[in-house]
Amino acid sequence: TNSSRTFVFDLGEYPEDSPGLPYYLQIKSSGNLHFILRLWSKNGFLAYITKSQTLMGFYFGLVIVMALYNLFIFISIREKVHLFYVAHIIFFSLFIAALNGTAFQFLWPDYPYWAQISSTFFTGLVILSAFMFAREFLHTSKYTPRLDRVILFLMGLAFTEMLVALAQEFPLAVRMSIVIGISLPPIIWLAGVLCWTAGYKPARFLVFAWTFFLMTILIGGFMHAGLLPTNLFTTYAMQIGSAVEIILLSWALADRMAILKQQKEEFQNIHVKQLEQNNIYLEQQVIERTAELRKAANIANEKIDLLEEVNTKLTELATRDGLTGLLNHLTFIEQFRHIIEDALRYEHYISVLLIDIDNFKAVNDTYGHLAGNKVLCLVSSIIRDEVRESDIAARYGGEEFVIALSRATLTEAFDKAELLRSKIEKIQLEDMQDFHCTISVGVTTVDWRNNNDNTDYNSILKDADTAMYKAKALGKNRVCTADTKFRLLDGRRQWE
Repeated sequence: TNSSRTFVFDLGEYPEDSPGLPYYLQIKSSGNLHFILRLWSKNGFLAYITKSQTLMGFYFGLVIVMALYNLFIFISIREKVHLFYVAHIIFFSLFIAALNGTAFQFLWPDYPYWAQISSTFFTGLVILSAFMFAREFLHTSKYTPRLDRVILFLMGLAFTEMLVALAQEFPLAVRMSIVIGISLPPIIWLAGVLCWTAGYKPARFLVFAWTFFLMTILIGGFMHAGLLPTNLFTTYAMQIGSAVEIILLSWALADRMAILKQQKEEFQNIHVKQLEQNNIYLEQQVIERTAELRKAANIANEKIDLLEEVNTKLTELATRDGLTGLLNHLTFIEQFRHIIEDALRYEHYISVLLIDIDNFKAVNDTYGHLAGNKVLCLVSSIIRDEVRESDIAARYGGEEFVIALSRATLTEAFDKAELLRSKIEKIQLEDMQDFHCTISVGVTTVDWRNNNDNTDYNSILKDADTAMYKAKALGKNRVCTADTKFRLLDGRRQWE
């Protein structure tokens, strides 16, 4: 009959004084055989069906609700443990449905072959998904690595059992599912206990869930062994245990999320406290340094002004040469890159002047380093006065200086270099009568209107350096360009 998930036989109605007739029933199975015969009156049978369907409806409704809830959580936070949980409870509910006939009644009534092997096939899926959930939830590879290897081995056996079931080796599949199925609850329970004792708190709810589930499995087993009476509770003990397990496992997932959230908040609090301590330390350092510079700095506005002054000085120290006040080498390279980017974007000229003070080593050797520093300061002062706001000038290193002229042609750059050369040549030093200050200048120009996209700052500076050494080789105190068609002869600019 379609109204029941089990076999129902209508024995008919007989008068009370009827002696009755004998009935014979033959039952045959290719696997383990366990069956219960009950005699019902029609009213008693309908009451039993009502209670049975109500319990099964509650169980499968709980599975659907929990599966959807945790599926939404997985979609939201993308943690695999929730997906494994959903797979486990769905496969276990399908196993229960296949085992007690509900699946054959409602899902595949026209497929008796699948109804025969579905329970063993879903056994493998239940074991596989349960172990996957337990490994992900408990982090067994971290807390119990040896037991984790046992779990991986049993997962392989479970997958093999599924293949055996599909190959229609039903007796072998049943024996394999019994062996692996018996090992599943105690191993997961043991893994939970070991992880719990190792300090992993979320494991406690999983231990509670599998403890209760083990108890209901034992109750079902004692009922089948005849040690417990067959009634509504013992018959549905596994479903009841599974429902409680589903609730407790969902609670375990929620507890795990709460613990992770708490740990995250604790970490953030520690981080915030550390930042506060660092800020307090830095504030104390600032106050101490400010007190050294301004003994009377008790007013907040004065402290702010002093900090701004210190920051400005620090910026100057970080970007400028301490002796000449020009940009230092690193800052020049950084700003020069911006000038190149601007030239690439708007397709215009860039010119570079590389300046070297002639015979500077002789100044240091003859008059001392203080005199040499004085020469550097005088030269840098002239350079600083002659560059535009759009240009950048820097001490390139030692007695070398570099100037980048934005939007300057070769002719304009050459004129600028010649102007600097002539002004520096006029420097008079009272205490160094024998020293005549001169410079050698190398000039190079890049025109990005000609699509010089591959030109970088290194190649430009290299060209300027080559031109500067050309000026040195031609006798010093002169300006030379990287362009071989453009040079200075006897103080006049001429073309070859």
